[in-house]
Amino acid sequence: MKNVYLRSSYLEIIKQKYNILLHVSQTNFDLNFNEFEENIKSLKKEYFLPNERILIEITDTQAYDVYNKETKYGLLTRNIIDTFIEYDIPLFTMFIVTNNFYLREEINTIVPEQANNITVFFTLRGFSMYGGSSKFLDRPFCFDKIKKNCLTILGYDRLHRRALYQVLKNKKEKIAISYRKVDNKNF
Repeated sequence: MKNVYLRSSYLEIIKQKYNILLHVSQTNFDLNFNEFEENIKSLKKEYFLPNERILIEITDTQAYDVYNKETKYGLLTRNIIDTFIEYDIPLFTMFIVTNNFYLREEINTIVPEQANNITVFFTLRGFSMYGGSSKFLDRPFCFDKIKKNCLTILGYDRLHRRALYQVLKNKKEKIAISYRKVDNKNF
């Protein structure tokens, strides 16, 4: 599949430890899941070596079942895991790179007895379909120069931003919060 967004330096580190059988991004199969399914199906074999992995990039933009408020996982996450199970691909081969910090909980809900077999690598770096994120340069952090911490969330109201705001607002520690209300009742 084309259009994978994982930074090459991360990919090289992963490849030092694992043999990557397939590297795919959710943005390539989100609207055409059959393509993902065919790729997984083509990997079927008698056994997998302990170092073999299927690398999947998943962004935090998943659809959730709006008809069932009790659903604790993204439908895409469910479909990916079900596809592995359907084609008898061991879950230990799944290596997910994501910026969704709740993905581990979702996996625990779907396959609690096998959840620890799936490798999940969290990154603060978002994925960009347009390659814009590749223009950023790696810079070393200089923590001793930080005078005041700041978290800035720009853009439109989204579920994860609202959730973060609620968490920060309800913290017992003193945290200054400022927001600009732009035609939105939820923020």
